[in-house]
Amino acid sequence: MTPCPVTETTYIFQHIPKTGGTSLRLHFESHLQPYTEVVHLSETGEANALAAGFKPFAERPDNERRRAKVIIGHDVNVHTKDLVQPNKTIQVTVLREPVSWIVSRYNQEMRKHDRAGQPIPNFWQWYELAPNARSQVDWILLRHRGADTYIDAKSDDRLTLALEELRNFDHVWDLDHIQAQSSDLMITLKAGELKRRENVTGRQHRRFLNAHDLESDRLKHVMAVDIELFRSVQFK
Repeated sequence: MTPCPVTETTYIFQHIPKTGGTSLRLHFESHLQPYTEVVHLSETGEANALAAGFKPFAERPDNERRRAKVIIGHDVNVHTKDLVQPNKTIQVTVLREPVSWIVSRYNQEMRKHDRAGQPIPNFWQWYELAPNARSQVDWILLRHRGADTYIDAKSDDRLTLALEELRNFDHVWDLDHIQAQSSDLMITLKAGELKRRENVTGRQHRRFLNAHDLESDRLKHVMAVDIELFRSVQFK
């Protein structure tokens, strides 16, 4: 593999689960060099890089880290940009309509239970085990901002903090409109056109739940902060 040169701009994608991040990463990897130009910053991504002969990203020399054109993954946070300084960094995240998101998260987790031969709890049993982990708002605050104390804040505070955090992103995309919203960035990266979104990891897998199976009012109540965030955020 021919070494890629140092780049001047690095695009950093915070990947909230079930918001198209796997499709994005696979798309970038089909147009750019995996592990060097496209870095998958997650436990799985680091393990795959190690197996391919690459050190964990944070342990690579500065000039190697600055070759990354795209960094994407669940472990991206506010400090990731420091790893590629003095590159210019463009920060991106994707949100998903909250009811669709929570149903998709449940189905994802239940597929894991099914593969492991574990009992399948119903949606509300699953939700009530860890309600603070069932939220895009809390993912933004916990995983990106790293502020676990905010998880106990009042709902209005959580919403305000999440909106403030999203203002720090250069791009916030809506999963349902990701093709149009990502087009200019794909042109800049010479990464081709993002194809129609498909459920890459869940395709042809069993669905344990559909949104119409749930009590609408109760679901809207527990998802109220996420719903308000999705209504209030300025997609850009």
